[in-house]
Amino acid sequence: EIQACDWSSDVCSSDLKIRKENCRKIKNTLKRWKIVCYNTSEARKMEKNDFKKSLFEYIKVIIITVVLTLGVLYFVQISRVVGSSMEPTYHNGDIIMVDKFFYKRGQPAYNDIVVVKYHVAEGEDQIIKRIVGLPGDHLEMKDNQLYRNGQLLNEDYINEAMIQNEDFSYDIPEGKIFVMGDNRNHSVDSRNLGYIDFDEQVVGRVFWKVF
Repeated sequence: EIQACDWSSDVCSSDLKIRKENCRKIKNTLKRWKIVCYNTSEARKMEKNDFKKSLFEYIKVIIITVVLTLGVLYFVQISRVVGSSMEPTYHNGDIIMVDKFFYKRGQPAYNDIVVVKYHVAEGEDQIIKRIVGLPGDHLEMKDNQLYRNGQLLNEDYINEAMIQNEDFSYDIPEGKIFVMGDNRNHSVDSRNLGYIDFDEQVVGRVFWKVF
């Protein structure tokens, strides 16, 4: 049975208003859901973009760090002192930095502390010593005293007075240097090894003790 409605009646008018209001509410609800869905989708896109950006930044930092590290190591060598031959200037276990690029393009000087290629023992292929003689110098050891070109050296940096040193007399050839440890009584150096070739054997000059 169908009941006809008189749209001019108050009942039908009220029913129409209710329906319109319901439609309006439904439309507003759908709009809100659309906005929520839209915002959620945008948030996910932003999170994805932020992740990609952060990943790219991390990769960039890693690449820059590796490049800088390799660049620094091309110019500088980081070494650890082994033994007591350079006491009191350097002690066993000290970490030092060695200029192996610029120093080799200049000229050595007295009292430069250098790292030298020399096989001492398994895993120890370098030694650290002080330059006491340059090309053209005449070095003499007399009565445990070191003379350079006839002048007695004032070596306030050595660990203790030298004892039981054999007297010697050397003329340093071109391109060679004469090195000794500051702990003279406990050092293997040019007194035993002979001259050191600056170009072939010297790694570089120590310029900083890290700790």
